[in-house]
Amino acid sequence: MKVNWSFSGIFQRRSDLACTSAPTAPAELADLLHQTQAVASQHYGRSPHHLRQSYGWQGLTEPALIDLLKQAHAVPAEADLYQVPGLRWLKPVSTQPMLQPGQTYSYQFTSSVLLDYILQLSPDDPQLPRPITAEPITGIYTVQLTNSEIDAIALPDQLRETLWSEAKTSWQNLSSQERIRCAMQSYSQQISMPLPAPESSQLTVTVELSELSSDEQTAIRVLRQPHWPEMTAAVQELVEAYEATYRYVLTENSQQTANPRLNQLKIAVEQEQAVQWVIGRGNRCNRSAIESIITEAKQFLCVSSFIIEDQQIAELICQKAATLPQGVWILTDLNAKRLGKLDQQIEISQPDLYQHANWLKRECLRQLVDAKVQIQSGRFHLKTIISEQAAYLGSCNLTGGSLSLNLEAGMLVQQNPLHASLLQRFQTIWQQSSTEVILPARSQEGILVRSVQPSLNPPDFAINTDSSGIFLTPSTYYRDLHRELSDFRGQVWIYSRSFNPGVKLQGLLNSPLRPIRLYLNAENQPRFLSSMIQRFPIRNLHAKVTILGDRVAYIGGINFSFEPSALALTDLMYKTTQIQEIQQLRQQLSRFSP
Repeated sequence: MKVNWSFSGIFQRRSDLACTSAPTAPAELADLLHQTQAVASQHYGRSPHHLRQSYGWQGLTEPALIDLLKQAHAVPAEADLYQVPGLRWLKPVSTQPMLQPGQTYSYQFTSSVLLDYILQLSPDDPQLPRPITAEPITGIYTVQLTNSEIDAIALPDQLRETLWSEAKTSWQNLSSQERIRCAMQSYSQQISMPLPAPESSQLTVTVELSELSSDEQTAIRVLRQPHWPEMTAAVQELVEAYEATYRYVLTENSQQTANPRLNQLKIAVEQEQAVQWVIGRGNRCNRSAIESIITEAKQFLCVSSFIIEDQQIAELICQKAATLPQGVWILTDLNAKRLGKLDQQIEISQPDLYQHANWLKRECLRQLVDAKVQIQSGRFHLKTIISEQAAYLGSCNLTGGSLSLNLEAGMLVQQNPLHASLLQRFQTIWQQSSTEVILPARSQEGILVRSVQPSLNPPDFAINTDSSGIFLTPSTYYRDLHRELSDFRGQVWIYSRSFNPGVKLQGLLNSPLRPIRLYLNAENQPRFLSSMIQRFPIRNLHAKVTILGDRVAYIGGINFSFEPSALALTDLMYKTTQIQEIQQLRQQLSRFSP
């Protein structure tokens, strides 16, 4: 358990040492000038002119460079820089600069809650406002207590003990039902609960899910993932008690179904069946295609993304939400544990960047909720953007990595039967597969996550759009792929971020009758790979495409990984048997294939 206490006060910067000599350049700049001058001396480039022309200072005029040299050496006159003033030869310096003492500062936070209480802060304290000047700045500072002790900052003993005791007692006095309610209002592995606090301050207790009892943890898993196979009588009692008191019921008058309703959205089919492939990297490809759909929408916008953490896209959606008469509807996955295991993006592969990505995700959700966008959560791995003008289905998430870095693959359709069918699939998924609804809340997170009851029979459709096009879920994709491979003879191309075909498909892939070219994300190494399969690593590959000669092609958001957890996700794959579409898809992918 952790306790955070946030209180108001004033940040101040104070001078520790005022240098009385000539003004000095910043330490980093002074060091750079010294090092440059030392290297130049060894190569007989000993004048300001030589420093500018040959050692990277062309961005400055010569008088400006001379002024900086004077500051770095703390001398009042230009002549003091030179060993031979007539030739303007600079004095030689060593590679270890002897910097003059400069201005240094200390930082402090004076509490307005505790009389005469001052915190001494380090210059790199992340809570310092930036930039901080000599002028006082009013703000909030947060200290964290763990096991009644504080990290780095010392609170008065009596206050520390009081805060910790009150927080611990408040949490322990909660019933199991109330603890589960707090957990269901969070979308992470941490539970935060505000507590009564002194005036002008805020007290919050934070508990990891792992600190709850085993029955409470299981009840939360059941509520977040319906259709749980087995549960004890104690767990069932906790689940039923929560549902009877707190479950959010979608009604005709609720926010999520207020007119206009999602099932009223329609596509005007005005064009012949046609597909445009969106394959490539960077802003000109992925971001451009998705931003165009958003900006050109005039009636409604339906969005599904496993992760939403691109603030530029979030701001664009918020702007459109104020103008679209039929609203904005968003599906996403708020389960942080699944986010970490199933489909980590390139930009969050390191722990510190992963933490930053979670912050971006939270900020984007706050923006969208504040804009009155309707959001639901579930096991959504689907990546689609749909308006009445056009629609995208593919592998691209609304993240910086997907939009700007990864190799992604998707399809673009406009006012044709595929477009109308994709909207129908989104409507069905919204109604039958959502497990949580996201609402605005006056809390530290700014959002409230409440569970909803999904359909007892989640969609497992394979609906034909016409004789040559079909949308598949993970399980129907797996079954269809197995059927197609069974009697296929020829070249197979597989593009995937991960590879786990399972026993049945592995047997069909291990055949000289079906030579396999596997294009796999370079960072991922499959545990078992047959010698019959040629593997070609591609940097930052996130596309999901499978092609069987000229017979059939699949493209969408489903990896070539069919373990049970992946098959349980909500996702779509487009299947085509049109030879022209297949050949165009192969041709575009070949530009990125080794």
